[in-house]
Amino acid sequence: MARIAALVASGAIVLGGVVLTAAPASAAGCEWFGTHGSAGHNGAIVRCVGIGRFKAVADCERIDNGYRYAHYGPIAADGGTSTVWCDLGAVVKHATGGHV
Repeated sequence: MARIAALVASGAIVLGGVVLTAAPASAAGCEWFGTHGSAGHNGAIVRCVGIGRFKAVADCERIDNGYRYAHYGPIAADGGTSTVWCDLGAVVKHATGGHV
C-alpha cells in the first residue's frame, strides 16, 4: 500500500505493468513531429507549452550535398502548433520552438 501511495504522490500510474508518469504542471518545453507535404517537402509540426508565443525552427539538411540551414514557421500562441517546411530535397534533422 505504501508503494501505491508513493506512486500516486509522484504522479505515476501503473497500467498493466507499464508505468506512466505525468509531467509537472509547471513543465515547459517543446516537442516536434515530422510531417510530409503533398509536393514531397519534409517539415515539422512543433508544439510548445509554457514558453509564451513561439515560432517553429527546423534544422534542415539537403539530401544531395549535406548543406544545413534553418527555416522558420509562423508565430503561434503558447500551447499551439507552428509548422515549418524544409526545401524540396531536404530533411528535418531537428526542430524546436523559439520564443518571440
